[in-house]
Amino acid sequence: YIMIDLPEDFKEIHKLISKSLKKRYKTLKGMELTDTTDLRKRDLLQIQGRIRGILASKPNPPKWIFQGLSVVAEALKIEHSLELLETQGIKSLFQYFKRMQKAAESGKTKAVKRVMKDTEMETAFLKLYELVGKGIDHPKLDELYKLIENQFKTYPNSKVIVFSHYRDSVKRIVEILKGMENCRPVAFVGQAGDEGLSQKSQVKILEQFKELKYNTIVCTSVGEEGLDIPSVDLVVFYEPVPSEIRSIQRRGRTGRQSAGKVVVLIARETRDEAFFWVSKYKEKRMKTILKNMRSHFEEKQKKLGEF
Repeated sequence: YIMIDLPEDFKEIHKLISKSLKKRYKTLKGMELTDTTDLRKRDLLQIQGRIRGILASKPNPPKWIFQGLSVVAEALKIEHSLELLETQGIKSLFQYFKRMQKAAESGKTKAVKRVMKDTEMETAFLKLYELVGKGIDHPKLDELYKLIENQFKTYPNSKVIVFSHYRDSVKRIVEILKGMENCRPVAFVGQAGDEGLSQKSQVKILEQFKELKYNTIVCTSVGEEGLDIPSVDLVVFYEPVPSEIRSIQRRGRTGRQSAGKVVVLIARETRDEAFFWVSKYKEKRMKTILKNMRSHFEEKQKKLGEF
C-alpha cells in the first residue's frame, strides 16, 4: 500500500465540512436521538431506521420526529461530502456539490436546501471552486499516474485494472490516463443509471481488453465478481474497501497465470486508513475461522476412518 498525505487546502475544506456536520450531531443529541456527538455513517443510518420505525407505527407522530429525519438526511449528505474529499478528491466533491446545488434550486428536498445554505458549506464550496480553477486535485491521482506509467515503461504489454468506488472518479481517472503514452484506458461501470453500460457493451469492452485494444480498465465494483475479466499484471485500489470479501475478489483479478502486483492507495488519517485496517483484520479473522474449520473437518474424517 502507499500512504498519501492530504494537502493543507484539503484540510481547510475538511474543517469547514466537519464543523457543519458536528452541528447536526449536536442537534440529534439535543433531540435525544443519540447520546453522543461522535457518530459515523452507520450510526446515522441506524437513527434513520429507528425514526422510520416510529413513523410507521404511529398514526400521528410528533412534529420533532419529522425534524429529526430531516436532520439525519442533512448529516448523511454532509458526511458523504467528507468521504469524497478524503478518498476521491476535489473534482468528485465539486460534482457532488453541483448536483446538490441543482437539487436545492429545484426545491425538491428541504434537507438539501438547508445544507447548501449552511455558512460553512457555502464557504467550503467557494474554496472548492478556487481549487478546481487552479487545477488542484487529490494527490492520489499523481501517485496513480506514476504507478501506471512505471508499469508500462517496465512491462509495455501489461494489463492493468484500477478499482474506484465512484463513477465520477472512474471518469476522472480515465480522463487523466488518456494523456499517458502507451496507456489505453477505458471506463467499466455497471448497468444502472443514465451513464451505465449495457451488458453488450460490457462484454465488448472485455473482449477488447483481452485483445489489448485497451490495456487499462478503470472500474467500479462491477469488476469485482461475476464477469469474465482476464488476469492482469497490476491491480490498483483507488481507495480501500472495509469488506474482506470484496478486497479478496479485487486482488483475485491479478496474477491468475503469473505473479501480479496489488497496490492500495490510502489517504493518511482519513477513513481510508480505517477501512484498510478493518479489511485486513476481517480477512485475518476469516482465514483463522477457515483454518479451524478445516482442522475440525480433518479430525472428523480421521474418526470416521476408524470404523
